[in-house]
Amino acid sequence: VSLRVYYHEVIKEVDSKVKTFFTFPIDASGIWYNQILHDPAGSLLATIGQSKNILPSTQASDLSMVQGGSGIYTKINIPGISYIPGFGKNVAFISSRIQLTPLKGCYSATNPLPDSLAVYIADPKNRVLSQLAYPTAKVYANKIVPADLDLLPYYEVDLTPFFTSMLA
Repeated sequence: VSLRVYYHEVIKEVDSKVKTFFTFPIDASGIWYNQILHDPAGSLLATIGQSKNILPSTQASDLSMVQGGSGIYTKINIPGISYIPGFGKNVAFISSRIQLTPLKGCYSATNPLPDSLAVYIADPKNRVLSQLAYPTAKVYANKIVPADLDLLPYYEVDLTPFFTSMLA
């Protein structure tokens, strides 16, 4: 198995007729997935995909869910966000952070939590528009493991630059 990338060279502003390519070998000895099926019947997510593609957390025992491969992810609606642009030049956000705490027991040493979660911007129809990015880098919710062993690990994302840019 390999990936072949074709390209052409521009020589004196005239396209070359010779096809040129690079071939990159792909290691085929690993674990492969070619299809992921998900049947949410009998779960808190049973209504997703049947008549709607969102499920309020009030109908899911106030839990948030992320399931890689199936397209199920947590969407956070921020009330009043449409009123922020042009709100005022004398307003500044000191700090805007979202904290997500995984449910105890949904992770283990053999099924650990990822170090970060990607943060995306979606429209009202749940179409992902882009990954949230600031001028220096893309934004992730980073895992924080408190030093106090009694506290659960959690994810935190700083949205201050996002809201500040909306004010501008």
